[in-house]
Amino acid sequence: MTASPCPCCGKALNVRADKRGHPYLTCADCGVNTLVHRKEGVEKFKARTGWTGGAAAPAEPEPKPPATGGGHAARRAGRA
Repeated sequence: MTASPCPCCGKALNVRADKRGHPYLTCADCGVNTLVHRKEGVEKFKARTGWTGGAAAPAEPEPKPPATGGGHAARRAGRA
């Protein structure tokens, strides 16, 4: 796993990938969270740190279960 320094305290942090494959760091000591959003930033981050995670395409999200009775949809149907 690649390590990168915390931008606040300098502690070595493990680089992890979010659900979209973007690198992020979280410092338990400072509470600082760093997430690289843009493609250009991710490429620069990879070049600078040697991070290789997140290269795979993100998995397809699981489909939502069908709505059941009750809730907002049921109340809306009564207004028609």
